Amino acid sequence: MSPSPQEDRPPTPDDARPVLRPPRSLGAVLWFPVSAYARAPFALLAATALPLVPGQLLGALLDLGGTEGARVVDGEVLAPPTPLGAGTSISLGNVELTSGWFADALTLVGWVIGLAVGALVAAGVLFDRRLDARAAVRSVARRLPGLALWSVLLLVFAAFALGSAGAGWIMLFSALTGDMAWSVTTLVWPLLGTLMLVLATPLLLGPPIAVLYGLTLPEAIGAAWLLARGRRAAHLLCLLPLGALLLLPGTVEDRVTEALAGSGTGLALGTGLGLKVLLVLVLAPLPVLLLTGQALWAPRDGSAAASTLGGPAGPRLVADRPHRAGTLPGAPPRRLLAAVALAASLVLVALASGAALGVNPHGAPGVTTERLSPDEFEALAEGRLPGGYDVPAPPAEVTRSDGRPLVGDRDDEVYLRDCRDTACSEWDTLPLGGGSVNSLHGPPGLAVDDRDRPRVAFVDGTSGMLTFLACADPGCAAWETTELLDPYDLPLRMSAEDPSGYAPVRVLPTDGDRPELLLGHHRIACADPLCGLTV
Repeated sequence: MSPSPQEDRPPTPDDARPVLRPPRSLGAVLWFPVSAYARAPFALLAATALPLVPGQLLGALLDLGGTEGARVVDGEVLAPPTPLGAGTSISLGNVELTSGWFADALTLVGWVIGLAVGALVAAGVLFDRRLDARAAVRSVARRLPGLALWSVLLLVFAAFALGSAGAGWIMLFSALTGDMAWSVTTLVWPLLGTLMLVLATPLLLGPPIAVLYGLTLPEAIGAAWLLARGRRAAHLLCLLPLGALLLLPGTVEDRVTEALAGSGTGLALGTGLGLKVLLVLVLAPLPVLLLTGQALWAPRDGSAAASTLGGPAGPRLVADRPHRAGTLPGAPPRRLLAAVALAASLVLVALASGAALGVNPHGAPGVTTERLSPDEFEALAEGRLPGGYDVPAPPAEVTRSDGRPLVGDRDDEVYLRDCRDTACSEWDTLPLGGGSVNSLHGPPGLAVDDRDRPRVAFVDGTSGMLTFLACADPGCAAWETTELLDPYDLPLRMSAEDPSGYAPVRVLPTDGDRPELLLGHHRIACADPLCGLTV
């Protein structure tokens, strides 16, 4: 019985003719990511972007919880300060892990898995073959321990290589421009850094070569070293677009956040994060394809790499059922729907990440700062400076429209003394929190608006932030607060009268609805009415 046309048959030279050609030059290697991505975008996105989604979502969730205290100062979005007495990292011996280390680690794991699977998908695109998904999963799964060890090794080695190269070339440039004296280290560090980057190339090419040629990771790294022989400068140049692709999403996030800083922390941080996540996912195939193109760079005939690698992977890794037409077939409707669903899900991940951060209520309003001249400072701070070290400034006192004094002071916490008569023979005490008095956290600034509602400012003893408090009524039965900035955002100007450099804190009288505060030698103005409060 003769086989039907639908049954498998041995591949013929016409069947196996690749739609794309393996790269044979540096230009072809650099063009390979664009051509392969254009030919099978959704397959490559599924292989490289989907493994990154858990890490990106977790990172967005951590950003959402960590934006409390983020603020816009003079058009720049600043990260939340470290709460007093709290740390932002975990110490494991000599290794410091930041608060978002788990999300970064999950993203790295996703990138490594995407690198291995994406290399197989790229080879299938290159040779116009269907990829056996089960074989690809088995190929990557049995290498997961080695890939995990490779990830750690790559992080350590890359950090040392980039640090050595960066420091070395900065030193050399400084010496050439006359900013630094010539020495032995001026020449040694650039050479050492460049050598480390040369050694990093086979390390980067190890995973794609391992899955494409069925080698172990040590064998693949050794083969990558042989493959790069005679082409080390070209592989070194490939690190430039690779680094640019990996750094581009974070750079765009920073630029967009700065551009939208005037609109408040929520929109600025949310838009920046959303664009970063979208770029991370959409650009995910390009670094993988760049490394795969280098791994598939045809070895020189007769070279050690040619005898070691031979040709690309056999039927264990890329299915050997070629398309009879020699081109990729049109996708059936279910594949079209899957492609649309994939694209929509990636966009929704970015939108959800950015939108959640954009509506986060913890973001601080924007403020502008002005450094005062000595004469301006003395006029505004008169009678409000501390008496010396550990001698706080005197209490703040204002007079209401009916002549009754209102006093702001601080002991175990910030409080108001609301006098019942003009002689203040009796008063009501209104505690407001804010922590106890010390050399940095002195008495509050105090003012009343045209309806006798108190406006208070103080440096919070827990968060360390300059805090503005607005009372909803003259008796301050209810109030709202917002944190504006960290005093350490501003330059210090210490003196014998003000050892901390941040006294006094005052609420300056103003006719408008945007309060102005005095913090040390700086005038602070809110960009939003009532600094974003609604009382």
